[in-house]
Amino acid sequence: MNGFLTPHHFGYNPATPAYPYDLEKARALLADAGYADGMHLILDISSPMPDEAPALAEMMAEQYSRVGLSVEIVVHEDRAALTRWISGTNGRS
Repeated sequence: MNGFLTPHHFGYNPATPAYPYDLEKARALLADAGYADGMHLILDISSPMPDEAPALAEMMAEQYSRVGLSVEIVVHEDRAALTRWISGTNGRS
């Protein structure tokens, strides 16, 4: 894909250039940012989202793991997740 929108989404632009797939560059950028040993990410998803959301989160986690990032997927069972995202708390302090 050349972006986060697919041809089925409003705003998709097929002329957008794709980023090259370069694991070594990704690792180097993480090291330059101070994360040479990786980091832990939390992906918050809400169960009312489309059915593909959990599968997409799993694919993202697998791809991130290739450069040393560990990913925790947190599925929220209600739309209250939206309130947490808007407030910036995500249920954590």
